[in-house]
Amino acid sequence: MVVFCLGGSMKDQKELIVDLEPYLDGSVEGTRHACRRLVNILHKQSFVIVYDPRVSNVDNDRYLDMMERYFSQSEKQLRKDERPKLHYQVGVSKGQEKPRDHRAYISTMRPEHWPHITPPNYKGDPRWRFFRNLGKPPSKTKFPKLNAQRTPVIPKGFEGEWAKTMDTWGEKMLASVFTIAEMMAEAFGLPKSTFTKKFAHAPHLIAPNGVNLLDYPEGTVFNGFHYDLNWGTIHGRSRFPGLRVWPRDGAPFTVRVPKGALLFQVAKQLEWQTGGYFRAGFHEVVNLPDTVKAAQEAARTGRPPIRVSSTVFAHVASDLTLRVEKKVLENDLGSIDHASEVLDLPAGESAKHLAKILQMYPPTKAGDQVLGELKALGLKKD
Repeated sequence: MVVFCLGGSMKDQKELIVDLEPYLDGSVEGTRHACRRLVNILHKQSFVIVYDPRVSNVDNDRYLDMMERYFSQSEKQLRKDERPKLHYQVGVSKGQEKPRDHRAYISTMRPEHWPHITPPNYKGDPRWRFFRNLGKPPSKTKFPKLNAQRTPVIPKGFEGEWAKTMDTWGEKMLASVFTIAEMMAEAFGLPKSTFTKKFAHAPHLIAPNGVNLLDYPEGTVFNGFHYDLNWGTIHGRSRFPGLRVWPRDGAPFTVRVPKGALLFQVAKQLEWQTGGYFRAGFHEVVNLPDTVKAAQEAARTGRPPIRVSSTVFAHVASDLTLRVEKKVLENDLGSIDHASEVLDLPAGESAKHLAKILQMYPPTKAGDQVLGELKALGLKKD
């Protein structure tokens, strides 16, 4: 059972789960149903829980064990793995990322749905984060600092396990993203490779966050309210709660991913390609009361009270152009009239909607889009 906390109450959310196995097995009827179900959930929620038979909880546990040991090191030791000249897109960082100012958007929410607000003088998210690229880099690129995996950071003392553990788990999660992307395309009646063909040689990242929960009081914001700048984000199960997500209706959930499952969230590049039919999902990570209790119990039983995220950021290749896939907006799932939800135009005026959508999401190099977001987040230093 997958359980989410909504407005203080617990409720079963089986309708938010998609099993990828029918698609992977090639069942015609199962494929059609699963693909449309996936797209409908993502349109309404901006996130979905998936079960992928290729994913092993053993790999996730091995990864979490290693990252708990890594983030248990001293700050002095961890700082040796920073690479600020590469916009912190490889290696470790702490306190560098500041979420965009979303107060105008937050003001449209009901007060009980508000996130934890970071102050104007917020110094940056206090958790550690480590970036490692997945896959092969492009042979040439106009965005070398976004594709710096030729010089990966291998932490001292972890040389014999780091690459294999990170890459094994990261590649499995990335494979799930590829499958999700194919299923989206099929649901929209597009060629299966519509989205995945733009993933080749992209700067995909496995990006664990780490924080010692007992070092911070209840209510501390570890990741401020934000959306992700990439194409799609996928998470394995963390050992501690704290992730809150906002679906399209604005009522937040506190999520705990069950064993053997993955959480996929829509990010900005996918929103761009679908003209807003999918919206980049807002989320935050907070030291909630349940988080504190779980950390205290872990410490009592001799386990590290360190919350590690199991996260992969999938990207469009930096030198390729983000553009709206018009066919997404022209079929029975992605009707152009969905734009009436976010545009000041009446339903039924499809031509005006399409023009407005294309204006909102103009053709843009993925690398330029990412650099713009990094600058806004305080990660681009030059």
